[in-house]
Amino acid sequence: MTNDVLLTHFVQQEQRTQVAIGSGVLKKLEQFLPPNTSKVFVIGDSIVMSLYGDEIKSHLSIETSLLSFAPGESSKVLDTWFELNQQLEQGAVDRRAVVIGLGGGVSTDLAGFVAATSLRGLDGIFVPTSLLGMVDAAIGGKVGLNSGFGKNRIGCMWWPKAVVVDPDVLLTLPDLETSLGLAEVIKIACVDDPPLLDLLLAQPSFRPSTEVIIRAIKAKLAIVERDPFEKGERAVLNFGHTVGHAMEACSNWSIPHGDAVALGMEIEASILESISGIKWRDKDKFLRVREKAELTRILEHQPVTAWQDLLNYMASDKKSTGSKIRFSLPSCFGGGPGNWTVAVDLEVLETL
Repeated sequence: MTNDVLLTHFVQQEQRTQVAIGSGVLKKLEQFLPPNTSKVFVIGDSIVMSLYGDEIKSHLSIETSLLSFAPGESSKVLDTWFELNQQLEQGAVDRRAVVIGLGGGVSTDLAGFVAATSLRGLDGIFVPTSLLGMVDAAIGGKVGLNSGFGKNRIGCMWWPKAVVVDPDVLLTLPDLETSLGLAEVIKIACVDDPPLLDLLLAQPSFRPSTEVIIRAIKAKLAIVERDPFEKGERAVLNFGHTVGHAMEACSNWSIPHGDAVALGMEIEASILESISGIKWRDKDKFLRVREKAELTRILEHQPVTAWQDLLNYMASDKKSTGSKIRFSLPSCFGGGPGNWTVAVDLEVLETL
């Protein structure tokens, strides 16, 4: 794999995911299929499938079916999961079949959960076609669905055999999608790689270089490898997401994930500064990078949900308990081993 970067992520000694990153690596997709694969089911939304479905088939020499669903977060639900499972059954799925999740975060979350639950577990590969998918959603083993009780309330930990990251597909990505994906790059920079903020500021435009993508992926892989099941340090990867997920849900998914997390990080940082007494020394860089990435749309155009409505949603978040809402506690706010989250009383938050 000349000029490609091949990372091997060990979840447990016998369980690993290969992450291949490189221009044109998509053409080598078949070499990542497990031996004796019987057939392939490619799952992605209808837009991504129209762009890349036939190309994926052209790179595979075995029987391949393309299964699509309506684009958007509203498809990440049990009804879609059931329909896709029906299509697998109609396609004579067997235990040697492989599911390929093609697209952004919704596609990989949904495809991964289909693979994890069909026939009690199929092998899979993720082919992220969005920046958000490449640096976050396809990395780390979290798959699942939304429910009436909130975002990602149904799911499990399931790791694909490979994640194939071809930065060339980003060349056709609209500026908006690139901007939204940068929220997760900025997040990993804030919690684990502050010099990455300088690299983002030094770039001629907000479109990330391959170096930025590789650094973001490596940083997340390192954290996940140390804490694959989120028993401790991995919680820092939720920075901005407690508030961000509440914004998404309260807007009925009209606020995109990237925009919500970008503002969520600022709000959560203010909360952490208030309760820890530690000033965020990278706040100015964060705000400058966020502006460069054009991640201020909520402030400029979208009516922000009332704080009390957000608190009501956060109180039902899967990480919260009783009257306390739990936030990530990155090291820049005093977090460390045994102390990667902080629970804040709802009454305190109501006064902020």
